[in-house]
Amino acid sequence: MIPRKLFVLTLGLTICVGPPACAAPKKASTTQQELQGICNKINEAVAQKNVDGVFDFDTPDHTTTDKKGHVHEASDGRQELQDVMNLMDTAKSTSTIKSITSSETDATVVVKDHFIFISSNRSTGRTAKVVGEDVSRDYWIKTDEGWRLKKTRILSDRTGLRKNF
Repeated sequence: MIPRKLFVLTLGLTICVGPPACAAPKKASTTQQELQGICNKINEAVAQKNVDGVFDFDTPDHTTTDKKGHVHEASDGRQELQDVMNLMDTAKSTSTIKSITSSETDATVVVKDHFIFISSNRSTGRTAKVVGEDVSRDYWIKTDEGWRLKKTRILSDRTGLRKNF
């Protein structure tokens, strides 16, 4: 799983015909704003190819469950991401919080992530672009150090390679 990557916020448009039909725009909760900020930091780490920064907000026992139901430990993803980052010239990711259910101590968040990795063939100078997106359900807990990501469940993913080698 590629960690949650830069958020793209969407705006809703409400057309008001008269006072009874008008609804005030929904304001993001404080928890959603805090988690959005964390995801922005994670996405900055992706752009800097800083693998440690990508995993800064995970709990030590964080797990990711893929679409097939296989559970992966955080250490598995860390090495895999490091290997990918070593091959990439540039990396960019964005994330959009699609929904959130939270309390003072935990939050379940559905996130849509989009990423682009670009790599050059050093021999030919041609490039390859890996583009993908995934949707995950993430379980966050509030600790003394702040919000930490405990579990990730990949709901869908899609990746494509566009090469010019």
